[in-house]
Amino acid sequence: FALSGAPAGGSPAQVVLSGDEFGVTIVDSGTTFTYLPGPVHRSLVRSIDDYCASNNGCEATRESEECWRLNDALGSPTMFPTLRMAFQGGAQFDWLPSGGYLQERGEQGVWCQTFMENSLYQTVLGISWMLHKDVVFDLENGRLGVVRADCPEQHKEADYLRKDELVADELVALRLPARHGQLTQGQRARPLCLALGLSCLAAAVVTWTAMGRLQWRPRKSIRLHHAEVEGS
Repeated sequence: FALSGAPAGGSPAQVVLSGDEFGVTIVDSGTTFTYLPGPVHRSLVRSIDDYCASNNGCEATRESEECWRLNDALGSPTMFPTLRMAFQGGAQFDWLPSGGYLQERGEQGVWCQTFMENSLYQTVLGISWMLHKDVVFDLENGRLGVVRADCPEQHKEADYLRKDELVADELVALRLPARHGQLTQGQRARPLCLALGLSCLAAAVVTWTAMGRLQWRPRKSIRLHHAEVEGS
């Protein structure tokens, strides 16, 4: 492991020098995250923290042990370093931050690590490592082929709501002043009962109207059909 792509320049910072530190390595498409042995995981996290401390915080701040909050919530973690992985035989592959070892999770602008600490002395390269790559398993020759791919993505716009806005909406809907901290069970039930009653009434009106249309429209359509046939 090495950190590359540093805006400050210079040689890639080595995270792990020996392949023996990874233990047995498994490539598993059935595992969501990538799991690293404890010493490797801690060394990688520490190296990323040190890198960001020397490069304007990577334009983000630590939210937790796993997540970062970007200064620009609409941006992507392009200022984070690239993780360069060297394999036996001299092959190298870069693990990018955006959509790679960092993924936006839960809240817009909050990006979390997709690699976790493994309680076992082994490495599991999961889906988070395989994203945006074509991974070819050559079982006959015992080899693994990896190439970067431009894969299609499906995005769903998330609803980012602030907690204070939700609380304010509840207080307005219930017509309660903000100083009333908690609601009794009866107070919470009244708006719910009213909403259910209005929904049932609306459903009954729609059903009655639909039944009336179903009762008369088929007869009209049949007469029109016969008229068209006779006319033709």
